[in-house]
Amino acid sequence: MKIFITGSSGYIGRELVKFLNSRYQIIEYDFASGQDILDYEQEIF
Repeated sequence: MKIFITGSSGYIGRELVKFLNSRYQIIEYDFASGQDILDYEQEIF
C-alpha cells in the first residue's frame, strides 16, 4: 500500500515516516523542501 505524507520534514511527519516505512511504501511531500503540490509538472511520486 502507498501512503502519501505531507509535512514529512517536520517533527511529526518525520516520526510518522520512520514508523510506517517498514510496512508501507511512503511518498513524502513537504513544501519546506521546495515542492509545490500545485505544480503539476513536477514529479513527486
